[in-house]
Amino acid sequence: MRLFFVKALFVGLLLSPLAGLCLAAAQGNPEAAKIQNPVPSSPESIAAGKQAFTRYCANCHGLNAEGSPGNDLTPEAPDLTDKT
Repeated sequence: MRLFFVKALFVGLLLSPLAGLCLAAAQGNPEAAKIQNPVPSSPESIAAGKQAFTRYCANCHGLNAEGSPGNDLTPEAPDLTDKT
């Protein structure tokens, strides 16, 4: 299971810049919006994603990904649950 998580994290780190470009391109390009996630949705991939989010993202964005106002040490974290 640990090897799966490491592989999933590695693939995610490699593909995250590409995902940002795809999202930006999809704003005005219907063909770009058709691009599918290369990692198939499964209980294992969802659990690995939740574990990665909890470990690396939830400190700033919160467990529900609704963001935070920030403080003196950390900047404001955006809400990841809205459409923008």
